[in-house]
Amino acid sequence: MYKGRDCAIERNSTTISLARIVDENGNECPTFGSIITCRGVTSGLRGMRQGKIRPDVVLVDDIQSHETAHSSEQVEKLEDILKRDVMNLSSGRKMAVICTATPIADGDLTEKL
Repeated sequence: MYKGRDCAIERNSTTISLARIVDENGNECPTFGSIITCRGVTSGLRGMRQGKIRPDVVLVDDIQSHETAHSSEQVEKLEDILKRDVMNLSSGRKMAVICTATPIADGDLTEKL
């Protein structure tokens, strides 16, 4: 609730729909209706959307493990998922991709990025 009105916040184990707040002048809050959702990199990202909303920001966090960082085959597989699936989530619209990761091995995905 915000000032006695329902904000329509929804959440489940993987998704939070942020508050739908309108100020006293009827202007929507900058985060009005924003959705934060979490997915694993191998969980089928293609076509991801909430209703008609497609992602406009993606945060990739620690995409590689110690094991995958030392395998050139796994590095290529993760790089392919990033290029083919993650980078195309917005269906051609502008989208920011942020990656937080620590290099583990020479030539690993983090180093390539």
